[in-house]
Amino acid sequence: MKVWAQADPRIESDFILFDEAQDSDGVMLWVLNRQSHAQTIYVGDPYQQIYKWRGAVNAMAQIEAPEHALTESFRFGPVIATPASCSH
Repeated sequence: MKVWAQADPRIESDFILFDEAQDSDGVMLWVLNRQSHAQTIYVGDPYQQIYKWRGAVNAMAQIEAPEHALTESFRFGPVIATPASCSH
């Protein structure tokens, strides 16, 4: 991935959805930060970061972007979503 990143790649897309951003790779974050032509949407939960031990970085703590809580899912309703979306 580092060799690919050194080529200063351009991801040919208008939108980039980056899931599991709480377990990101620093190189991938660097590449995404250079995609100024595209809207990048970071999806993640810093409370679910499980790969810090292998060098993963929490992209959610390193980007400047509006934050929106997940308020509804097919897996759970508002009874679970409301307390889960509160700041800790």
